[in-house]
Amino acid sequence: MNRKVIDYTSQAMTAQKRIAKGKATTNPRAKLLLRTHSAERSDLVPGMVRVILTMDRCLPLLRGLGQSGKAPELRAVALSAQSGASAGKPGPLRETLRIVRDLGLLVHFAVTGDQVRQERTCRAILLDYNRKTSRRAGWTCRAAVFLLAISGSRVALAQDAEVITPIQLFEAEAGKGLPLGGSFTLRPEVTGEVIHDTNIYNVDLARSVDTVFSVRPGFLLESNFPRHRIELRGGADIRRYAKFGGENSESADLGLKGLMEFGGWVNVQPELRIARGVEQRGTAGDQFLTDTPITYTRKEALLGIWRTQHRLEVALNGHLGRVDYNSAEAGGVPIDLSDRDLDTRDANLRLGLNVGERLQVFTQIGANGLSYRDPLAKQRNSSGYALLGGVGYEATSLIDVEAGFGYIRQNFENAAFKPLKAFNFHFVGRWTPKPRWLLTAGAERTVDGSPRSDVPAIFRTTYQLAAQRAMTDRLMLSGAAAYVREDYQAISRVDRRFEGSVSVQYRLTPNVGVLAKAGYRRQDGGLMGRSYEGVTGSLALRLVL
Repeated sequence: MNRKVIDYTSQAMTAQKRIAKGKATTNPRAKLLLRTHSAERSDLVPGMVRVILTMDRCLPLLRGLGQSGKAPELRAVALSAQSGASAGKPGPLRETLRIVRDLGLLVHFAVTGDQVRQERTCRAILLDYNRKTSRRAGWTCRAAVFLLAISGSRVALAQDAEVITPIQLFEAEAGKGLPLGGSFTLRPEVTGEVIHDTNIYNVDLARSVDTVFSVRPGFLLESNFPRHRIELRGGADIRRYAKFGGENSESADLGLKGLMEFGGWVNVQPELRIARGVEQRGTAGDQFLTDTPITYTRKEALLGIWRTQHRLEVALNGHLGRVDYNSAEAGGVPIDLSDRDLDTRDANLRLGLNVGERLQVFTQIGANGLSYRDPLAKQRNSSGYALLGGVGYEATSLIDVEAGFGYIRQNFENAAFKPLKAFNFHFVGRWTPKPRWLLTAGAERTVDGSPRSDVPAIFRTTYQLAAQRAMTDRLMLSGAAAYVREDYQAISRVDRRFEGSVSVQYRLTPNVGVLAKAGYRRQDGGLMGRSYEGVTGSLALRLVL
């Protein structure tokens, strides 16, 4: 199934949970950082990329320059930059002399190997030209610095300043929790939401508009141990429709997660989950147009083991799952869905080698199996593997990406179904252009089970893009978009679905928050699939104790 298991790096559940909630006071344990950046030395090439991409935010780079005790040549450069705003652009002769002076200083420090002076001079020169010279002169100087770097000189740039993200600026609603015996804390919460949907059945014709009322109670029971961690989380979703009462539903989930940190930088994370779910209308499984929503029970067991030390990182993840579908009705006629009952098993091994302070190469091998429990459905059983190899690169403290490419194959038990053979890829990117902005992107491919008797599996490709902007510590704007392509194996059906949403989150009080959201969805199923579009708008109130 090539399921991607979250690769917690044991800053662990504390960091992951609080980041998901927008909590600003998360401080992971220092020993769990995967890579650190040298405060003494780095190549100028990535440093140039960092400065050029962020040259509108370079004011802090002059901090400390031109003060007493600094080299006089550095004071001259700093004072020149600081006085530029009031003096205006210099004349052609003065600008030419300044270029010659600054480049002379830079070459001198590169030849003598004075790393401290190289660093300070580079930063002051780049800021100087960024603020008050012609574009031609500024880029001439930057190009010279870049050529000097790639010619063999190594100029030391100081350690990147800590990047502030919208998640750190924005503080979502949060409660103090209820202490239990000193070792555990109970954190209850409840969310009420009103949703207006223009197409609740996700059909192309005869669309039905309705308003949905949702109440979602939940809780988190977490340990306060100094090292290991236990977390029990549960919740429910009670939905009531204003006009179409047949769509009323109740769902619930419960999960137990542990984290054990052993010596030698070895971490073990077991997890158990059970959920009663409701299948969304218009999805691959909603092919019967039943009178009531299709419900199922999902049980899962996961285990993650990883070791991070020195240059080598090793992570092993395993997953076992079982889904049981309940019978449904259409026009009063029962529909047996036991042929959809499915067992899944998958595992993946990842090896990462830190080549430098910013570069990691990795390879990942995954294997999976899909087994249908109904005797008549066993012809759809399959197994396969997925290979990935790639690099993770932190271009700057503001930009980091991970990209992998490989091969994916799925073999089916019934010889009448052709094996799935395809190019495999994986991508994750993050960019913080400014402290109040965070942009993320991702892409991946997976093989999932199929609800149809004539389809052994669904090959799914997903592309995602999201943006966050923290207006204040109480107000957050978010946007997200996703494109999903679902290829039904053995038949000529391909569904292409686009989903987009924007939301506004506001903290009314330390314990109460408001979330307003608008979304759009559209699916093109061609001649064989289902096509539809719809718009939703919602308003939610969340209370955390």
